[in-house]
Amino acid sequence: MRRSRLLLSALALGAAITLQPQASFADYPDKPISFIVPFGAGGGFDQMVRVLVPKMEKHLGVAIAIKNNPGAGGRRGSILLYKSKPDGYTMGLNYFVPFLVDKHILGKKPGLDMEKVSVIYKTSHSRHFVFVAKNGPYKSLKDFTKADKSIKFPTTGIGASGWIAASALGAEMGFDSAFVTGYKTLSTAALAVARGDGDAGVGAIHHFGGFTNEVQPLVYLGAKREAHYPDVPTIAELGYPQLTALGAAHVLAAPPGTPEDRLEVLREAARKAARDPEFIAWGKETATDIEPTEPKGVWEEVEETGKMFSSLKPLFEKSKN
Repeated sequence: MRRSRLLLSALALGAAITLQPQASFADYPDKPISFIVPFGAGGGFDQMVRVLVPKMEKHLGVAIAIKNNPGAGGRRGSILLYKSKPDGYTMGLNYFVPFLVDKHILGKKPGLDMEKVSVIYKTSHSRHFVFVAKNGPYKSLKDFTKADKSIKFPTTGIGASGWIAASALGAEMGFDSAFVTGYKTLSTAALAVARGDGDAGVGAIHHFGGFTNEVQPLVYLGAKREAHYPDVPTIAELGYPQLTALGAAHVLAAPPGTPEDRLEVLREAARKAARDPEFIAWGKETATDIEPTEPKGVWEEVEETGKMFSSLKPLFEKSKN
C-alpha cells in the first residue's frame, strides 16, 4: 500500500510539472500589447483603432499601446508588423491594398509574403467618396473625361486607398489621373482640394466633413447609397460595380508564426469589441461599414481584390501611355 501511495504521488507530481507550461500559457496576456497602425495619427485607420482598442482592453485585461508607423502608402507599418516578434504581444492593422497593387498592377515583388500574415479579424470597411471643390469646374465624373488635362488628386502615397481609387476610376472611365503625394492623412489631402491645390479628392466623410462648405461629393464608391448623402449616386449605379471593393478594409493581424491559441484570444476580444454599441454607433456616425469577418472571409476578399486589380492592369497601362 505504501509503495502504491508513493507511486501515485510521483505520478501526480509529474502531471503537475507537465501541466505547468500549459497553465502559464493560459495566463496570456499578462503584459501590455503593442498595436501598430500603418498610417498617421488622426486618419481613418487611426480613428477606428482608437475607438476599438479600449473595448478590446476591457476583454483582454491588459493595456494596448497604439503606435503609428506611417509611410509608403501603408507598406512601412504593415512590414514592421510582419517582422515583429510572433509572441502575441504585437498586433496591428495589415493593409493589403498596396501589396496587391505591387503584385497585380505594378508588377513588383511585394515587401512581405501576404499569405503568411496571421489574420486575426476584420472589424469594418471604410468606403470613400470622390469629391471636388464646389467652386471648381467639375460637377460630375463625366466632366473628368472631358477635361483637356490630367485630374490632379492630392493623396497620402502611391498604393494608398486614394491613389488606387483615383487610378482605377481613371482607367475605367478614360481620364488621366495625376497625383500630389506626401499628405500625412486623407484629411489634409481633402483640405488641399478645398483650397484649390488639387482638382479632386478621395476620402470618407470624416476626411472631408470639416470642409462641407467648400467641397461636394460626386460619387460614393459603394454598392448602395450612403445615408448622409442620399442624393449622391453610387459607383455601381454609374456602371462600375467592380469598384465597390475599393476603400479601406480594417483587418487586424499579427506577425507570421503567432501561436493560434493567442490569435484566438485576440480574435475573441476583437469580436466582442466590434459588437460593442459604441463602436457600432461610431460606424454610423462616420459612414464606416461595420463588417465583422473571420479570417476565411478576409482571405476570400483579398483574393477577389487581387483579381479585380489584375483585370484593371491593362487599363492602367493604357492610361499611363
